[in-house]
Amino acid sequence: MSEKDITDRVEELHEKTALSEQEARVQALRERGLERQEIAEELDIAKSTVREYVKRVDNKRREAKSTASVLEGDSEDEGSDEGRYPRLFLAPCSNEHAQEHFENTVLTGVSVADYEDEIPEQLQDSERIPIWGTGEGNATAADAIEPGDIIAFYVGDKTYSHIATVRSTEVNEDLARSIWRDKEGDTWPYVIYLDDPVEVDLDSVAFHDDIGYDIAYPLGFTRVDEQRVDELRLQHGSLEDYFESARARHAFEEGEQLSIDMYVGGEGETIDSVNADEDDEPSLAELREIAEKDGSETTTTTTTTTTRYDRSAAVKAYARARADGVCEGCGKDAPFTSRTGDPYLEVHHVFEVSDEGPDKPDAVIALCPTCHRRVHNGEDGNEYNRELIETLDDIESDLDLETA
Repeated sequence: MSEKDITDRVEELHEKTALSEQEARVQALRERGLERQEIAEELDIAKSTVREYVKRVDNKRREAKSTASVLEGDSEDEGSDEGRYPRLFLAPCSNEHAQEHFENTVLTGVSVADYEDEIPEQLQDSERIPIWGTGEGNATAADAIEPGDIIAFYVGDKTYSHIATVRSTEVNEDLARSIWRDKEGDTWPYVIYLDDPVEVDLDSVAFHDDIGYDIAYPLGFTRVDEQRVDELRLQHGSLEDYFESARARHAFEEGEQLSIDMYVGGEGETIDSVNADEDDEPSLAELREIAEKDGSETTTTTTTTTTRYDRSAAVKAYARARADGVCEGCGKDAPFTSRTGDPYLEVHHVFEVSDEGPDKPDAVIALCPTCHRRVHNGEDGNEYNRELIETLDDIESDLDLETA
């Protein structure tokens, strides 16, 4: 933005939103990419004052649709929630004080009755609410968090114990000082309200390998690069499916057999989304007919803050039903049972969805997690994918489906 662009943006914000002129100036500079210290210097005000203005702007954006639409329409670092996939954040809480906070305010939750004057009224729908927070040193990551995003909590011993979905955020230093007090002067004013946490007990080394990190623990409150998160979605269909697969894979490698019951914010796709009536289970032929109608010759993309790949749940359901609990790559039984009670297999598109590969029944194959990781991450991944294309041709050719 040029100086004139900034001036014009300030005028637009002041005229079209509930922001004061000074709040509009802070927001315009924020959109330009300036850090809070730089904004303070530019406007010749204290950094604490900038923080207060940012808090007011964010709160007004959440409270007023008219303000939100203007901010989200042109802001470079604020995006619309509509159609956006969740972002992923890593929260370290492995030292003594952080573990205590995690236990008390996330796992146990904060009493709404004790802080009803501080907690937003729209969040006071239960007796306790899970809350996490972070400080000024993590302002960039904290400012990026929006409802629907997912936080993974690292508790030490190379373990992420829980994940949770973000309900809302605000800058609230008074609440932060009230619920987190162990060292004088420490504060975590970026308050994050959460849905109930889900236990995952995920090995951090394996998890970090999946997102391209070469360390065993997060160095600070971190926003995972969206391209890396997109890779997880391309391989697993959703973050929910990834966490389920990763947790179960780790348990299987440790010799455990288990069925996982997990749900992370957003709509998970399972065979139940096609077949909700257990007493009237469709035949494979009927599933294929549904998948043919619901699928597409090219994968639909939706551009928001990142590129979305919209894939048919019916096509995935057909592939899993066709496999009937056996990996179509290695021929072994599915390694565990999913939360739906079905054998767990992951659906792989043999032609890259990012290259507009077809989302059709004859272009997807159901794989165990090991085969799926091999095709995406193995040294012979490309060669193995070519083998899978031939295997898939044979599988589809051998099918004799008659629709009733």
